Amino acid sequence: MILVVPMYEPNPLVMYTLETLNRIHGFTIVVVDDGCRVPALLRESKRCGYTILHLGRHKGEGEACKAAFGYLQEKGVDEPVICINELGEFGVDAILAVAAALGDRPGTIVVGGRTWNQKLPFKHRMAQELSSRFLAMSAGTKIKDVQSQLHGYPASALPWLRKVDGEGKEYRLNILMGNKEAKVPITEVPVTMLADSELPRRPLLNMLRLYLPVFKFSLSSFAAGVIDFVLLDVFKTWFDPLRLPLGSLLWSVIAARLVSSFFNFTVNRLLVFRARHISVGRSGVKYFGLVIVILFFNYWLLAFFSEVLPIPLNVAKIMTEVLLFTGSYFVQRFFVFRQKAKKN
Repeated sequence: MILVVPMYEPNPLVMYTLETLNRIHGFTIVVVDDGCRVPALLRESKRCGYTILHLGRHKGEGEACKAAFGYLQEKGVDEPVICINELGEFGVDAILAVAAALGDRPGTIVVGGRTWNQKLPFKHRMAQELSSRFLAMSAGTKIKDVQSQLHGYPASALPWLRKVDGEGKEYRLNILMGNKEAKVPITEVPVTMLADSELPRRPLLNMLRLYLPVFKFSLSSFAAGVIDFVLLDVFKTWFDPLRLPLGSLLWSVIAARLVSSFFNFTVNRLLVFRARHISVGRSGVKYFGLVIVILFFNYWLLAFFSEVLPIPLNVAKIMTEVLLFTGSYFVQRFFVFRQKAKKN
């Protein structure tokens, strides 16, 4: 079993855990010097015979983990890998519990779900509950402790783990968000924190990192919506005098949607879902197929709101976009820009 520990501002308590796991339980220890500010602990790690990888400067926990995975993959390691943070909050028993679960469930990612001997403050419980619910809703992954910094990975997942986005603590969240797409199963085992462990830092900020993909999607959709909103009136003004078959509203919706869709497709592909390696043709066909489906829903909802109820066209447009937003996000994430792990 291999244990990876990125070190930037490490707690000296973590050294006791590393020594116990190495000497008594036979763990191989890999320490990643992520611009470590406590050189004494690096020297101690060297004296203990641990492998030390130097990043040269502080790059973040995600980059540190990926550097370790790359090193292990180059060495041809076929053992499970456990990653912990540098705070010394996870004791030997917690890490052994994750190690046991990795042995019992080959090919599965294991998350150490933290439990405390004290009652968590409201903001921590709220962040934990909201994060868990959002992860289940957006990625289909059911984990209670989304912000845990104790993860165990099978060796078979290392190639995919090196491709997951994220430089800092958001890296572990991105793993949880993407494991379904990569077809890597995930499970959670309860682990007890050390008695003197600190409560999670900035729980609400960490929770917000989980919402980042939806936030970026919202910005992209909002920008496309503004383009669509403005062009709808422009095209309708142009088409009204032409007396087009099926009415000017339908053709105005089509024209405005085509322009905004080209913008939205490009931004989502390059910035939101980071699907540059997926062929433009394949993702384009899926995306514009979705556009056609949404287009008809868009037209019929607009017609219903503005002509049957009736509601002013601009208000009807806003109501329609709100209803179509959620469906569009999930279809694009899990179908249009779905990224499959490459096989080595």
